[in-house]
Amino acid sequence: MMRNIAIILLLTLAVAGCSKKDNLDEAAERMAQDAREKVDKIIPDDPPQNLEDALKKVGDALADGDQSVSAADLKELLPEEMIGLKRTSHSAERAGFGIKVSKANASYGDGEERMNLMITDLGGASGLAKMGRELFETEVDREDENGFERTTTYKGHKSFQRLQKSGDQSIGEIMIFVDDRFTIQLDAQNVSFEQMLQGAGEIDLDALSEMAVAAKQ
Repeated sequence: MMRNIAIILLLTLAVAGCSKKDNLDEAAERMAQDAREKVDKIIPDDPPQNLEDALKKVGDALADGDQSVSAADLKELLPEEMIGLKRTSHSAERAGFGIKVSKANASYGDGEERMNLMITDLGGASGLAKMGRELFETEVDREDENGFERTTTYKGHKSFQRLQKSGDQSIGEIMIFVDDRFTIQLDAQNVSFEQMLQGAGEIDLDALSEMAVAAKQ
C-alpha cells in the first residue's frame, strides 16, 4: 500500500513540475516508469509503515541535486512593476518533504490588464524540472486567427509561449526553464504578447544562474 502511495507522490510532484498538455501522455508514462524504478530502489522489501515514512523516502529519492535557494532570494527577483503595471501582491515560501522547493509569486494589474509571475526553484528535485523542460523538446509551432503556441528559446533558455484571443479578450503564457532547476511562469490577461516579452525581459535570469552556481559551492 505504502509503495503505491510513494509512486503516487512521485508522480504528483513530477506533474506539478511539468503541467503542459503536449506530449503529456508520453511524459506521464515515462515518469510512471521512473517513479516505479525510484520506489523499487528505496522500498525494495521493507515498505514504510505510515505516510510520514513514505513522504521521507520519496523526498530522499528525489533529492538528486542541491537544496533550493531561499524563498527570500527568489522574492528579491520579483519586480515592483512590470511593463508599467504596479505590483498588487507578492509572496514567497520554501517548503517540502525531504527536499525543499522554493517559490515566489507576484501579481500585477491595472483595470483589465493583469499579469502573474511565479519563479520556482525545485532544488534537490531538479530532475523534475528537467523532465518539465523535456516536455518541450519536440518542436511546436501552431498559429491561427485565435492565437498561437510554440516552443522556442528565450535568451538561450528553453521556453514555451502561448497566446489565445477571443474578441477583445486575450490570455497569454510564457514559461522559461533555467539551468534545469528554475522555472519561470508568466501569465497575462488582456496584455499584448509584445508586452509580455517586455515583462519577461525585466526578470533577472542571470541572477538565477548565479544562484545555481552559488548553491553548488
